[in-house]
Amino acid sequence: MNLKTLIIVLLPLVGFSQTYVSVMPSLYTGAGSFAQRSSCDFEIGKQWDAFSAGLDIGKTSFVKKQRNAKDSTWDIELRPNLNIFQQGKFTNTLTIGIGYIFNSSQNILTEFTTGIEYTPNKHFSYNWYFGTYYFTGNSSASSNNFFGVSVMYYFMETTRKSIFEREEKREKTKATKTRLYTEPNREPTIRSEWPYQFQNMKNSTISLG
Repeated sequence: MNLKTLIIVLLPLVGFSQTYVSVMPSLYTGAGSFAQRSSCDFEIGKQWDAFSAGLDIGKTSFVKKQRNAKDSTWDIELRPNLNIFQQGKFTNTLTIGIGYIFNSSQNILTEFTTGIEYTPNKHFSYNWYFGTYYFTGNSSASSNNFFGVSVMYYFMETTRKSIFEREEKREKTKATKTRLYTEPNREPTIRSEWPYQFQNMKNSTISLG
């Protein structure tokens, strides 16, 4: 695939996406000082309907590095996110990420996080999340549970959806059409049914002449 083909493929995806930025402070649930248990990340990404993908840079802890030692707390991560279920302004989210920690013996980072997101308007959303970081190296591995609250800002008005919300709408539309054909004499209850009801009345009219 050459560069021109790649641009043609990616342009529609970018055009139908929305850019967002997010800040995500969190705390580990294990033992340690506040600096050892604290982490924070900054993310910028794109939203497509029920799916989003962001690039994240942050710190795995705020412990002061030792003298003559390299800082091993900075990380970079790719974070795909899926909106599973939506009810009103609340959304259940799922994130599975993979990243890299600089200068660390356990330098491979993977993430599994779920959250409850609240969207009060079309530009802001807030997510209360809980998840686990898995740290892996050549000779050792560890994991840490964490929780936190993120604040997300969309540069354009968001039209975010979820998987099950879309399926529910399709089922409702299908059920409405089924009732129109199986119950032709039923009094219409919604505006969209009136054309069908009028057609049924027209077909059943008896000429008195």
